[in-house]
Amino acid sequence: MSLINNPPPGISINSSTNNIDNPSSGSSTQTTPSVPPAPPPFSLPTLPPLSCLLSNPPPSLFPTSYYPSIPISSLINPSGTINPILRSTNQISTNPTVPISASSNANLTNLIAAFSQFSPDSQQKAQDIITNSVPNTSAITGQPISRILFTMANELPPPLTSDFNYGVHPFIEQLACFNFHVPLTLFTTASTKKLHRETPFLKQVTVYNKQNQKLHALDLLQFPNERSMDATDWYEAWNRYTQYLDQYSDVPIAQCWKEHYTFLAKQEDFKRNFPAILEFNIEQRSSNTIQR
Repeated sequence: MSLINNPPPGISINSSTNNIDNPSSGSSTQTTPSVPPAPPPFSLPTLPPLSCLLSNPPPSLFPTSYYPSIPISSLINPSGTINPILRSTNQISTNPTVPISASSNANLTNLIAAFSQFSPDSQQKAQDIITNSVPNTSAITGQPISRILFTMANELPPPLTSDFNYGVHPFIEQLACFNFHVPLTLFTTASTKKLHRETPFLKQVTVYNKQNQKLHALDLLQFPNERSMDATDWYEAWNRYTQYLDQYSDVPIAQCWKEHYTFLAKQEDFKRNFPAILEFNIEQRSSNTIQR
């Protein structure tokens, strides 16, 4: 408003028409606001025919340094739209240290848009070309691809330190030869380790058999009393005792004592009735030893 009320010297302004009169030019011009030109309509770039594209694809359309071995089926959904997971180029870049330029991103978008216009047969041909260009992993490593992850060839043998590998100690064999009762406590894990690891320090006592022969046998006082066994020790000892039967008994006798063990192990309410089961087992085995 100050410019209209106080125009510069030599210039007159017509407030009714907003015209600027320039005496030197002798004419008046009307100013109108400038309008920027409308942008040209968007159109897809013109691509070569499909046969040319498949036989000799332009490297700029699909730079392999950024997008190696990408199946076409993963780029286009069945509806023909771009897969949302690929809209961010950072998700398909295999080299995070190399930035993806805007031109590469635009080229990939153009390629996907052009691919969506292909017929199903043409899409399959393009996909076959890209898939066949993927290197064979088995050819690189020299090993066939297999889904079997665990094989017997890769398994290690059982450790030799297992207490089941100790076998029957000679002191137990000696008691059996003397026709003495062999308590189950000698077959527990703790007793087995003690027999084999502390043999030089185990005490032997002088005993007499039925024929009044003087013998030297293992002092059983160095081991727990058989009547003090719990159910866990009893089960543990019987697993080794059956191996002892297989080694030092014929088949009928070994089978008889295995059936005896099975009969006791299947008793109802085993834990509550275990004291009676244990006592019955000691009585049966002791009686069998005496009657021999």
